[in-house]
Amino acid sequence: GGIRRFKSLLFTPGRQKFLSKVFVDNFKDNYKLAVPDAFILDLEDSIPENNEAKSSARQAIVESLSKIKDKKLDFKSNTNAKLIVRVNQINSDWFQHDIDAILPFHNEIYGISIPKIGDHKELLYFQFTLSQRLSKIKTNSHSSSTTHLKFFPWLETTDAILNAPQICQTFSQDLTQHLGGICFGADDFLTSYLDGKLNVSFLAQGSDQIQNPILSKARLDLLLSASRYKIPIYESPYIDIYNLEGLREKCRVMKGVGFDGMFAIHPGQVEEINKEWEVSEGDLEMARKIVQAYEEGENKGSGAVKLNGKMIDG
Repeated sequence: GGIRRFKSLLFTPGRQKFLSKVFVDNFKDNYKLAVPDAFILDLEDSIPENNEAKSSARQAIVESLSKIKDKKLDFKSNTNAKLIVRVNQINSDWFQHDIDAILPFHNEIYGISIPKIGDHKELLYFQFTLSQRLSKIKTNSHSSSTTHLKFFPWLETTDAILNAPQICQTFSQDLTQHLGGICFGADDFLTSYLDGKLNVSFLAQGSDQIQNPILSKARLDLLLSASRYKIPIYESPYIDIYNLEGLREKCRVMKGVGFDGMFAIHPGQVEEINKEWEVSEGDLEMARKIVQAYEEGENKGSGAVKLNGKMIDG
């Protein structure tokens, strides 16, 4: 029922070294601290930009997903975590190869993540490509469909931020069955924004700086569009891997402004992200008090309701 919202999404590069930790029977032993809500099997940024590396990563992910498809591994009985594959961007040399390799496993994965979507037409093109490719690999046993596959487009360029309202409207209204969530890529956005200008001090701050006004503006624009069309939205990873206090601060701020969850680039970050996005007993207690105050107000015929001296009914 409804759209699933993830607290933590862990990047897992398309290399056997990393995939072997996920695609094993006792995989939870490898994630003792915390299991993420989703694993992002990555063919894009974590893989070098050459044909050999991309092909090798593709093959590694195919071999891993084959274990589930061939019933050699019962992944779903181990965990509620979902598998999402991040392909290369649609105008790259590798995109079509990625789609052809991944689509035979459309029943094994939850969704596909698409980097650097710049406008709504690219999102529609992605869906069109998917449905075309799938028609070629329909199984004989029953009619296959990718309508269940969720899309997770990355909005991480100046074009994407400026086009966010139209992208979100198209996503929500024309691709409803594929609605997974939108992802903010802070690092790539900074690169796009600077557009080749050498601004050392600006770049040195990096995407981890939660007070960066340009990043704050981009995030706010995305949050408004995602909220308007009721689309889950996910924050880019915190790249200072071992700075857990910095990670906690970023999580608190991003949850506070409305992000539904956050990407992790190291298993050690997952526990902190899960903790910060967990609904606390304090939150639940406050929600109960608000409901109770509303009900009491309604019974008294009050137009406005107060709780602890504050008006909670605008």
